[in-house]
Amino acid sequence: MSDDGSSKVLRKIWNACVPGKVMICAWRAYMNALPTHGNLVRRMVAVENVCGICGGYGESTEHVLRDCSLAKTVWFGGLGIRVDDGNHT
Repeated sequence: MSDDGSSKVLRKIWNACVPGKVMICAWRAYMNALPTHGNLVRRMVAVENVCGICGGYGESTEHVLRDCSLAKTVWFGGLGIRVDDGNHT
């Protein structure tokens, strides 16, 4: 992403009308700075890069916020959408 595009995203994060902890979490997710197993492995803190919720290999920011079965339940459950094996039904 270009510096200009990155600046726009960061400005939107910091100017959002949400609690500070939500802004910090969004900023950390955007900067790939969430303490996921993948990031901890890169920093030699954790030994296994496996999701503690679903057991899937490769716990990354994307996995935690989008791909994990729990994330899908959180995002789509409130809308009454049931998610099975990655398919929206």
